[in-house]
Amino acid sequence: MSKNNDHHYIPKGLLKEFAISGKRNLFFYDKEKPEKGVEQRNIGSIFYKKHLNTFHMHDGTKNKSLEKFYDKEFENYLPDIVGKLKSQFTALPDALTEEEEKILIQFFFNHMFRSPDVHGPMLERHTSEAEYSMQQIDNIRVAALRDQPKDLLDFLSKIPVVLAKPSNPKDIFIVGSNPVLRLLNRGAKSGGLKDGKVELWAAFGSKLAVGFVSGWKGGETVLLNSRQMLSWNVRWAAQSTSFAGRSKPLISKLSKRFGVGN
Repeated sequence: MSKNNDHHYIPKGLLKEFAISGKRNLFFYDKEKPEKGVEQRNIGSIFYKKHLNTFHMHDGTKNKSLEKFYDKEFENYLPDIVGKLKSQFTALPDALTEEEEKILIQFFFNHMFRSPDVHGPMLERHTSEAEYSMQQIDNIRVAALRDQPKDLLDFLSKIPVVLAKPSNPKDIFIVGSNPVLRLLNRGAKSGGLKDGKVELWAAFGSKLAVGFVSGWKGGETVLLNSRQMLSWNVRWAAQSTSFAGRSKPLISKLSKRFGVGN
């Protein structure tokens, strides 16, 4: 957990998996600050918001139990979990333990909802007809995230987990501030996860994506061709306020496509 009040909604332990080889930096683009262009930034300086996971008490004190929960229950375990997931593409795969599988599911669920790109619009819809202070809105969000929904986590635990990586060694995944893709299955025009028409995918590194795919009948690992990789990266960039990756040409290409005025 951060010792200050900068709460990362994309954990630094995960951002390391996207960083420039041998470094802790990524090429970063913020749509809200297009004048800065593509910058090389340290993983500690991006994808965070001050007091994002803080609950503000009536007496003025601050309850940071949600941030402590994320640190204790997720982020300490992510490096080992990601390492084991990547091993599934090797000749010596290392399976997750039952406890690690539970952590992966719970982390993925929270990964979907703790980004300001996701909960900001949701809160605006639900609070648009009432007068709330920013602090009250923050408390509504934090209280909702602290209440981990057992029924939804149990539902996710029943969905097959699929791992993907690029077939072309030159291709990479980017990471976006809205990190989870909701992809409609082929032929579906609408639907959700529960009816099996939507699959969820998140990049867990420049060479690894994790998906929850209802009704999946294939193998546990898949390879994505260059066209698929570009399509997914475009989707992440389109739905995110900011995005980053280890390839400056790729981030620059996406920034030109989605920058303000383009």
